[in-house]
Amino acid sequence: MANVTSGIPLTVAALRAAELPAADSPARTLRQSVAAAVRVLNDVGHAGTGSEVTFSVDPGSHRPVVKVVVSETRQVLQQWPSEYALQLAADYERHLRDSR
Repeated sequence: MANVTSGIPLTVAALRAAELPAADSPARTLRQSVAAAVRVLNDVGHAGTGSEVTFSVDPGSHRPVVKVVVSETRQVLQQWPSEYALQLAADYERHLRDSR
């Protein structure tokens, strides 16, 4: 696999590449920022030949998910946050709702 992050965590590399406004800017939401960064990463071919970066929102935890996938097969090569972390977040949110 190609060097996806060039030694910089993906979120930092993505935000730097997209030249997004400051985090406190009311004009951007987290989802818009991540989606814009993913577009930039794909435009510059950061994931390497035959791979691409995708963005989605996990239905269980409602958290943004960034993946590097093989373009043809959609096989997931890397994912942030991990499936395990997403499941923990969804379980925690469900626990909070149920305990009210």
